[in-house]
Amino acid sequence: MKILKKSFLIVLLVLSLLSIPGCLSAPLQGGLFTFTNQHVYGTHGSQIGSAQVDKKGESCSWSILFIRDIFYGTGRNVSEAMTEGGITKIAVVDRKSLSILGPLFYMECMEVYGE
Repeated sequence: MKILKKSFLIVLLVLSLLSIPGCLSAPLQGGLFTFTNQHVYGTHGSQIGSAQVDKKGESCSWSILFIRDIFYGTGRNVSEAMTEGGITKIAVVDRKSLSILGPLFYMECMEVYGE
């Protein structure tokens, strides 16, 4: 009986550790407040392409409460950010996310810089 109880506690501990949100980036939200900002690196040093950084376009999606599984908002893609910023050649792509009280409010954006 003690072995079964100990095994159950070990399995429960492992499952609990696997369910903790990641400490790097979304789409996993933090407990109270999480803001992340990542730069996507390419083959030209810190840039993806050889274009100049003249314009900026942004495409965001959001979710409220637990409807994330049903609706995650529109946007959050590079092509929409390019269209919004009038960009034809990409120089840099960044990604940022904001989470407030875990799944209460969550927003994720793609930022595209270029010509």
